[in-house]
Amino acid sequence: SGAPLPPFAVNTTSCANFSTTLSWDVILRQDLPPSVGFIIDMAYKHVSSSLPVSSYSKLADITSGTARSYVVKNLKPHNQFYFRIRAKNQVGVGLPAFLSTQATCVTNSASK
Repeated sequence: SGAPLPPFAVNTTSCANFSTTLSWDVILRQDLPPSVGFIIDMAYKHVSSSLPVSSYSKLADITSGTARSYVVKNLKPHNQFYFRIRAKNQVGVGLPAFLSTQATCVTNSASK
């Protein structure tokens, strides 16, 4: 037994309205204790900046092992966001899963 496998099929909806819904799935294995929750981390980069992407910081600690989505609100304008999700069980926290390369989350300007 050990920490859970990384989630898979991680996707996000458009961030045009300064919010997005992350979704994911998990592999349930008989030889591993079930997930009891998920940790979502976020990094970002201003779209016109030449600076590197920020380091990841914890966005949410979900305490439901059956959760398969999370709504992120109040995203800052003119940024590209990166998310990773880690499953956790009573043994520990698993390796992170990242957004698929096709899934991007970029906010528009603040003016409506």
